[in-house]
Amino acid sequence: MKTPTRIFWIPCFFGLLMSLFSSKTPANEIGFLEEFALAEDRKAAIAELVPGTPEFYFYHALLAQQEERFADVEGILEEWEKRHGRTPQLQEIRHRQVLLTYRDSPDATIEYLRKQLGLRFDHQKQQLREAPDFPTRLDPGQINWESYYKRNGNQQNLSRVTAKGLDYIVRNEVVLNPAQRRDLLKRISLPDYDRLVGIIAAELRTKESKGFGEFPIHLKLTEDQLIELQGLRPELIHDQKYVTARL
Repeated sequence: MKTPTRIFWIPCFFGLLMSLFSSKTPANEIGFLEEFALAEDRKAAIAELVPGTPEFYFYHALLAQQEERFADVEGILEEWEKRHGRTPQLQEIRHRQVLLTYRDSPDATIEYLRKQLGLRFDHQKQQLREAPDFPTRLDPGQINWESYYKRNGNQQNLSRVTAKGLDYIVRNEVVLNPAQRRDLLKRISLPDYDRLVGIIAAELRTKESKGFGEFPIHLKLTEDQLIELQGLRPELIHDQKYVTARL
């Protein structure tokens, strides 16, 4: 797999740096730390350390890194490990060495971090089988108007039908039961339908009807529609609300 871009390793660098600050200084001698840090000649300061001790190797390697003598550091690390093994202080210097030489050998630094931090980049894209076991298209029979109406509108009323659905019902030959017909007339607001007069006449014939004017749509009919409605329901000529609407 392709090696991630170098910028990805910045969080790793910080993680490794945290381990550097968490380790203890050699000999825990805060006095010598101050002497080393504040010395104008640090080489002279570390000359008083006992050769061959961990402190000797630590400060000699640290000074070499500060002076960017990275090749000398490798020699010190090799001799140090032979004499004292992989101590925490040696590992601290080794971590610093890897980070400080990143500019000159980035691939080596990245590989070192990969091993030290246990990083893995072997995730693979999931490959779908050639014959998927799930649908790849919608069934047209399940998404047409008739299917929706059967599931949601074919009830005792049309409460689950939207205004657009009511418009479709009036414009098309959708069969309505008495309860649905009353619900339609209660909610519809415009008279611009050829089928509307027939629906109103059918509802006026039912025992549930309270006569002309029960629904607001009755009073919104055009003059031609009122005349057509009287042709279907002649007795309306004696209905005061109907006559008022005609006038």
